Amino acid sequence: MMERKVRADVALAFCSLLWGATFVVVRNALDHISVFLFLAVRFSVAAVLMAAFRPSSLRHLKKNELLTGAALGFFMFGGYAFQTAGLLYTTPAKSGFVTGSSVVLVPLLLGIFWKRRLTAWTYGGTVAAVAGLYLLTVPAAGMARLNRGDLLTLGAACLYAVHIILASEYTRRAFRCGIECVAGSGVCRAGVGGDRSGGGKLLGAGAI
Repeated sequence: MMERKVRADVALAFCSLLWGATFVVVRNALDHISVFLFLAVRFSVAAVLMAAFRPSSLRHLKKNELLTGAALGFFMFGGYAFQTAGLLYTTPAKSGFVTGSSVVLVPLLLGIFWKRRLTAWTYGGTVAAVAGLYLLTVPAAGMARLNRGDLLTLGAACLYAVHIILASEYTRRAFRCGIECVAGSGVCRAGVGGDRSGGGKLLGAGAI
């Protein structure tokens, strides 16, 4: 059991490393492609790769799992749309920090809307995170000069937190890969519906 937990922790640490690197990559990509088209290509590639990795999971999908995937896709799309749009106005470093606040928002949302009991450590972590967000994002001139990109990214963090909670609840009782394929497909469809501009850098963005 301990070995399995260590593997899971190492996998999460590796995912965090890749996740952090994407902020710079995405910011550079937005110089050549629109936000929604970027999301459409990015998640089209992700959905195809997941489907190729576990094709059997799609054959066993049920109606409730399709609805679950659509719900996850809705919050995932909202999070990535706000975050990617925010990168047009803020720096990758600030975007990464603000987005990371979704980790603190998860237990808070569980306590408020799911009636979960919160510990003193949770409250302490929340206060520290809010203080850090304030110092990082609010300029000396005050709230009136707050960066638009930071506000968009904060909205993304809230949507990511809801997505994390729902993903944890849903994947306990359904095919995980199949649901994520449906969710990824929902994101790419919403992206295509939002914007059809972009052009020459489409293939490069898909590789990212």
